[in-house]
Amino acid sequence: ELIHQQGKPADITAWLAQLNEWKQRFPLYYEDDAQTIKPQKLIEMIYELTNGDAIITTDVGQHQMWAAQYYKFNKPHRWVTSGGLGTMGFGLPAAIGAQLADRN
Repeated sequence: ELIHQQGKPADITAWLAQLNEWKQRFPLYYEDDAQTIKPQKLIEMIYELTNGDAIITTDVGQHQMWAAQYYKFNKPHRWVTSGGLGTMGFGLPAAIGAQLADRN
């Protein structure tokens, strides 16, 4: 099938529609608690405080999933992660590199 595309992007309209349907039917949810700041809430707060302008880096683990789900990435080149390759210790040097590359 890819050969027949001749380098043209695939039509993913149906796939995006399916994803949007699932997002409507099964939205992200967590129980907010006045006694503690949950990780999901903290990530949402970071997004709000930075107006989405932060470059986010993560190490491996659950917080990587929370960042991907609860930080509303709306600009390109804002997410630096090992991408599931399981590289423990990736987050801190990635953050240092991101700071050196973009001093703003």
